This record gives sequence, C-alpha cells and structure tokens, in this order.
Amino acid sequence: MFLEGPRRKILGIDIDGVLADFVTSFCIKVEQVTGKVIGKVPHRWSWYLDEGVTEVEADKVWKEIAAYPHFWYGLGPYPGARQVVEALNHVDGVHDIYFMTTRPPGAKYWTEQWLQDLGFHNPTVLITARKGLACQALGVEVFIDDKPENALEVYRALPPTARVYMLSQPWNAEIREAWADERREGGVQVLEEVGEMLQREGIDLLRAQPRLIGGLDVRGVEGVI
Repeated sequence: MFLEGPRRKILGIDIDGVLADFVTSFCIKVEQVTGKVIGKVPHRWSWYLDEGVTEVEADKVWKEIAAYPHFWYGLGPYPGARQVVEALNHVDGVHDIYFMTTRPPGAKYWTEQWLQDLGFHNPTVLITARKGLACQALGVEVFIDDKPENALEVYRALPPTARVYMLSQPWNAEIREAWADERREGGVQVLEEVGEMLQREGIDLLRAQPRLIGGLDVRGVEGVI
C-alpha cells in the first residue's frame, strides 16, 4: 500500500509589504534625494504625495532607485518573514513557489540575493506588472499580496477554487470596503500575518529545518545535537 504525499500546490508570493519593509527604506531614500522627511505609516499607496513630495521629486526618487538597484537588497524583513521564507524553502520541490513583484527589472538579482539571505536557497523571482495574467499562465492556486488592486486582479483571473489572500496593512485599510461585495469561495481573504496563509494551506511554519551531518538528514535522530 502506498501513501499519497501532500498534493502539489502552486503559490504566488508578493514581496514588498508582505515580506519586505519597503516603506522604511523608501522614506530614507526620499530624504536623501529631496531633503524632505515623510511619515512612515502610509494611509494610501502613494502617501508621500500627501506629505509635501511633488510628482517631480517622486520621479527623481524612483530614478535613483532604478539607477542603484542594490536598494532592494537593503530592505529590512518584517518580523517573522525569515521564518516564513524558511518554511517555504522547506517545501520547495513539494510545491511550486514563485515570488512575484512589480519591482523594476534591474531588481531581480538583488531580490534573489535578499531571499537567499532569508533562507530560500534557489528562489524563482518573477517581475511583472500583470500579476493576474502571470498567475493564470502559471496555474497559481494560492496567492498573497498587500495591494488590493493586485489581489483583485489575481482573484478575477483565477478559477473559484484558488485562494487569494491580502495582508492587512495601513495603506489598504480604506479600500477593502470597495470590493467587500466580491464573494466567491469566501472572496479575497484578509490576513493579519503571512504565517496565517501557510497554516491555512497546511504548510508547517514551526517545522524544524534539516540538520545535515555527512549529507544525512539527522532531524529527530536521538543523540544528535
């Protein structure tokens, strides 16, 4: 008798606002480029335009980031992000995992390095402004983002059996009501922590990582420290 393993799933994971703290590093960059100090608790997506930063200045900031893509490597992870990334790495191969971001193309290398530093050995990073189409083409079944527009785009592009999650953040609080009437298999599900998504999808967040001695996985072997 053969026991079936876990069913293979295809996951799409956003990075900024879900795993990486973009806001803090962006605020520092704004001050470096414009000399202006802006608040670090955004109430909407382009909150900096409400705090004295002009469109021209914002364009200069983004051009600076594009010119020096190492910026993306310097973003701090959110509390618990490392544990989530390590858990995803543990099931990579059992499930297909895609890290999906709208960062500029030059950010791909530094995004991969950032994820490797957090514990994902061989990440697949996809840079796309059309996450709905990308998820549809890949057959993504589980997706998480912090931007309501992205969550809705993916939600509408995937079949009813797909699970689409949005991580609760200050910048998406007001807009949630705008699509509260979208209901299909529970609709877009709002989570307070990324770890909730893993738990709902049966991915063990607390699972110990393998300890290799002589190429052998000795996790749980008595007498090994």
